[in-house]
Amino acid sequence: MEYAEKDLSIYHKLEKLKGQWQFIKFINNPLDTKGIFKMTRSFQNSAPPEMIDRVLSPAVKNSGLPQDFEDHRWYHIPKMKDLAQYPEGTFGYEAAAFFKKNNLDENLFPKADFSSFPAYVTSRVYQSHDFWHILTGYSMELIDELALQAFAVGQYRQPLSLLIIAGGIIHILQKHPEKSAEIMNALFEGY
Repeated sequence: MEYAEKDLSIYHKLEKLKGQWQFIKFINNPLDTKGIFKMTRSFQNSAPPEMIDRVLSPAVKNSGLPQDFEDHRWYHIPKMKDLAQYPEGTFGYEAAAFFKKNNLDENLFPKADFSSFPAYVTSRVYQSHDFWHILTGYSMELIDELALQAFAVGQYRQPLSLLIIAGGIIHILQKHPEKSAEIMNALFEGY
């Protein structure tokens, strides 16, 4: 038992280092979606279970997520070509137009992950992310992406969103310090 715990500790440390490395890469390229997936996975794999429970508690309070996970329920999103058939001004039509305008791959996000409850919640967040852009009116530009992350913090208290905001702020301060007031306004508005 002692040996297994020691191995697990090493595993968690390696995952934490991988997460930190992905965070540094994220600062340099904050719009790298696949890098965000890797960073998230590493930080989730390195976090103690009690921390994960604390993190997920606000997100699952009064939600159907625990039951959805238990039932292996996954909500499939219609294909964009089908959504484009809806009348202009409907959510389906606007979603298809947003995906087309931004050249988004509707298959980019990881599939449903039922390996653990935290992995399932994360895959549901990924699945809905681009649709939050449509509902909030935020574009795919970096400042709007960070405002959307602030909105996520306000909705379900997701600490990973704070990490993404922190990395985005560092990136902006390095590349465009003149936009500091703009980013703060966007974050306040999003939240």
